[in-house]
Amino acid sequence: MADPNLETIPNYAGPEFDIIWEGFRCGYHEDDQQAIERLLAAWQADRATRITAWNTWKEAEARAAKEVEEMCRACEEEEEAAANKEAVHEWREEEKKRLKMNTFTPGLSIADVLIHPPSQASRNVLPDHELSFSEFLKAKNCFLDYAKKTNWPVINLNALVKFFWFLETHPSLQIPLREKIILTYTSRVCFDWHRELKAGRGYNISVINSRLLDTITQDIEGRQIQGKYLPSVLSLVRSNPTFPPPCFSSSSTLNPPS
Repeated sequence: MADPNLETIPNYAGPEFDIIWEGFRCGYHEDDQQAIERLLAAWQADRATRITAWNTWKEAEARAAKEVEEMCRACEEEEEAAANKEAVHEWREEEKKRLKMNTFTPGLSIADVLIHPPSQASRNVLPDHELSFSEFLKAKNCFLDYAKKTNWPVINLNALVKFFWFLETHPSLQIPLREKIILTYTSRVCFDWHRELKAGRGYNISVINSRLLDTITQDIEGRQIQGKYLPSVLSLVRSNPTFPPPCFSSSSTLNPPS
């Protein structure tokens, strides 16, 4: 069905309508203008009837289309609801299986002194302080990526990112033994942080404890001095059989004063 609203008025003055005018002149004694007006009125009445029918048909078509659309939407919503329900069920099941990780109290920071129980780490795993600094940086990036993929709490991830960044840019990296100091601090603090998180006593690892860092620095520097001193003492003993002096040898005895 064509839309009658788009129709144009016929040209009733054209020669193809001569026979109709002749009928009006003979039957109704009307002139050409009256005949054209009569034809135009008839066309307009017919067009109005067809427009009404057209509008009724279009309304029925629109209602039918709307009903189909609503049915499709209802089916989609039902399918989506079922899919969401299944997804929620799967998520809950995964959450039951997943190891829960505690978060920390933002206002807490690491203690000045750390007391660690004996480590149970695998013999095949190198602790952070035994890595080179470049190896540590690579391992750190892999660790953070893995932690993100396993959905660690965002607050914990952000704290770790800040922790590593603060250490990589810490002024201690400008002093001798800097890498050893930073790696040792990282190793001890990370171990303590994970242990405290598990125990529900988590703290903000990103806050660098200057006192603890100073203690570690002094410890490493002391070990370095001992490492340099002991070889020289052993060398002296090997090269001088009379060392230590006889008065302090293990076979000598001290006589009491007479």
